[in-house]
Amino acid sequence: MAIVLLGIVSVMVASFASGAMQSYFDAERRTELVDTTETALRRLQRDVRLALPNSIRTTVVGTTAYLEFLPIVTGGRYRAELAGATPPGSCGVGANNLLQFGVADSSFVTLGPVSDLPVSSPAGVAAPNYLVVYNLGPGFSNADAYASGSATGGNKALLGSTSSGACESTIDFASHAFTLASPGARFHIISRPVTYACNLATGQLLRYGNYSITAAQPTPPAGNPALVLDGVSACTLAYDANALSQRLGIVSIRLTRTLEGESIRLSHDVMVDNAP
Repeated sequence: MAIVLLGIVSVMVASFASGAMQSYFDAERRTELVDTTETALRRLQRDVRLALPNSIRTTVVGTTAYLEFLPIVTGGRYRAELAGATPPGSCGVGANNLLQFGVADSSFVTLGPVSDLPVSSPAGVAAPNYLVVYNLGPGFSNADAYASGSATGGNKALLGSTSSGACESTIDFASHAFTLASPGARFHIISRPVTYACNLATGQLLRYGNYSITAAQPTPPAGNPALVLDGVSACTLAYDANALSQRLGIVSIRLTRTLEGESIRLSHDVMVDNAP
């Protein structure tokens, strides 16, 4: 009799323990599913916030959504006018080398030193950087950083050598005649493009980088992409350039991920500054 009762109790305990353990494993799997997906979306979000103003472009080809942008390395304000009287302070007039428009130029100094300047980017290097002034995006003549491809042209020039002192930075670039000045005397230094591709055929979110700038959006870009996320069962990468105003756009990311029969859907809206 005791053995029978012990067997019944053992079965009951095992049943309760099994259910508790299954619940624990289910919760752990769901937590991992959310955490890994959220981490991937936050990485995409951080990248997009570094986009050159008006450089984001999206498209869908078959079952793959593409989002491309030109990442900013650093930026600042160029000297737009020659200094008059020597200002007070230890810096004085400085080099007094302004950025000229309408004629070929190849060097200027900045208003104050610029941090994180690339040391140099001579012609022929594997991953060149570019100087960009007043980027308005596709459809604007001489104001679209994609238009000239990987060559100097329009509002973009291959970056040369750079140097910084306590009062200003000097930036050399491939000789070029910029035509449109920035109202705020802003410039940006960019690196090669980045593309996120959401491929529903393979269920993967991929990141492409370090490929040549092209006038038309590449689908897909050249090179071997890095895997950001797998198990993607639905995905939307959308961009509204004038969502809030002419200077503020929104990138909308909608992603569904499925793992072991369970699915989650996360949405991120990323505000981007389009003031050139």
